[in-house]
Amino acid sequence: MLRAFFSIILLTIVIVGCTSVTDKEIYDSAKAKYDQGNYPETLQEYERLLKGFPQTEYRAETLFEIGKLYHGQVVKSLTKEQNYNKAISYYKKVYNEFPERSESENSLFMIGFLFANELHVLDSAKYYYNLFIETYPENEMVLSAKAEIENLGIAAEEILKRKEAKE
Repeated sequence: MLRAFFSIILLTIVIVGCTSVTDKEIYDSAKAKYDQGNYPETLQEYERLLKGFPQTEYRAETLFEIGKLYHGQVVKSLTKEQNYNKAISYYKKVYNEFPERSESENSLFMIGFLFANELHVLDSAKYYYNLFIETYPENEMVLSAKAEIENLGIAAEEILKRKEAKE
């Protein structure tokens, strides 16, 4: 009886050991699904990666990619605003956890962009654009962030008129 019990335990360990996947395999699977245009499954794979491997070396990229997916409104059961707010929350995670990474720079800019152009929360947009400029003054998007701040709340037609007047 004891021998049968240990045989079952050993068999279970072998099966579990052979079927486990690595964080790299899940990450690669998510990227493949993205390349195929299957964004809902991409999101599921990235979330599976974070759940199964919370300290994965792919965490910064994964958080950023999840933010992009929510920004693109891949979850149809959520409203635009809910998708954008989820994107912002993932972008904030990237910035807070990985401030030295390029994904963080892009995330901080995108937070400002979403607040300005999608959610129309101009105070928050200005705050995050200024934080981006102060934190990453050498980033190539600094001029864009400054232009965004300068044009917050101004209709596109008015911006175009101002630009034409300068020329």
